[in-house]
Amino acid sequence: MGPNDSKEAFSNGVETATRSIKQLSMNELSSQGDCGVQVTCFSEVSNEVTLHFQIIRLQKQIYAWIGCNSAKF
Repeated sequence: MGPNDSKEAFSNGVETATRSIKQLSMNELSSQGDCGVQVTCFSEVSNEVTLHFQIIRLQKQIYAWIGCNSAKF
């Protein structure tokens, strides 16, 4: 896998995360617990690269963590 493949996989992952964040921002807050924190975790494989996402939604903030494991053994 070349550097362009990794960039494309990352770009695809960012698009997925962006869609998920937009979807979270449209959801009702009623599905959250008493503390008002909503956590969503998922992984996606794109061009043989596994991308991991964790989205944390607080009352007025959204944090997104994106990590990848591109090492081949």
